[in-house]
Amino acid sequence: MPIQLPTEKQKTPKEVTRSTILLYGHPKIGKSSFFAQFPDPLFICTERGVDYQEVFAVYPKDWNEVLEVCAALANQFKAGTLPYKYLVIDTLDNAYTMCADYIVAKANVKQTGSKFDDPADLGWGKGFRAIVSEMLRVFNKLQAMDMGIGFIAHAKEIVADSETQSGFTRIVPKLSEGVSGALAGFVNVIMIYRVETVKMEDGKVKTVRVLRTRPSTEYIAGGRLALKDPIVCGDSPEEAFKAFKQAYEEADLGRVSAKLAVEPKQRKRSE
Repeated sequence: MPIQLPTEKQKTPKEVTRSTILLYGHPKIGKSSFFAQFPDPLFICTERGVDYQEVFAVYPKDWNEVLEVCAALANQFKAGTLPYKYLVIDTLDNAYTMCADYIVAKANVKQTGSKFDDPADLGWGKGFRAIVSEMLRVFNKLQAMDMGIGFIAHAKEIVADSETQSGFTRIVPKLSEGVSGALAGFVNVIMIYRVETVKMEDGKVKTVRVLRTRPSTEYIAGGRLALKDPIVCGDSPEEAFKAFKQAYEEADLGRVSAKLAVEPKQRKRSE
């Protein structure tokens, strides 16, 4: 059938369950608890991050089982019996490792000589490209089921390497630069979950969890929609989700804010 060109402009998604998010932060900040507040989420868990959450969760042991989960979801979607409204990959760090092992094992099936031990052994970036391609293939199939996807990643600190930031640290997702770049093009928003001391609406200063949503020299954040920054998350996961949902529904979708985040003072790297 020939491709039909559109006759009307597409609608921008206002439902929070259609959002595709990369959320990262240091351990135990509450990333899994935040996504557990989404309506009927299914957690595809590569670590035991939701043991104390009452959520739908599946625990694949390797990438082959991740593919089995995806196939089962596709069957439910086609049958119109899909009970979930959102998907969460918890965590992306471990999912990458599973996929890397899968790519190496797949290459070894065709290998007649000495076996590969690492994706780098495939040579000239071939292994890395195969991993990213396979992950995006699977994530695109999941996204085609009319659900948003939340990706959880841990955080790491790197030393900023520029003339203006020399000696300062920057917080980034605990992923290779190439994977972060590939996911940045896939998701709608990248947010960091962290603790900051902020001035509340009543004028009082309080130390609370916040979601940072705009670009900064101190961390990576940003997206395809102009979310407020910071999103103050209060004292509970329920408050955090409520604040994010309100910010998402009020955001000017499709219009990226040119404003940078108002940053706390940068921490200089100790020598």
